[in-house]
Amino acid sequence: MEVKQMEPNKTEIRKIDPDDLIYVNDIIQMFGGKISKNIIYAWIREKKLPALKVGRRFVFSRKRVEEFMAKKLGLAS
Repeated sequence: MEVKQMEPNKTEIRKIDPDDLIYVNDIIQMFGGKISKNIIYAWIREKKLPALKVGRRFVFSRKRVEEFMAKKLGLAS
């Protein structure tokens, strides 16, 4: 699948592995159920957590979420 992500004055085309895509509920499970959907939506609004909107759902790259979690939990090097 090829996805085009648009930012002001910038276009980036990346290949995304469909097996790498996860959803909001998957992120909640990755955090051990200790966060809510509202927190995830706030991170998206604040552009802290990269996401793509497909229809009415947000999808995420598992790799990028894992990188975000490492930073959020203070595990980033």
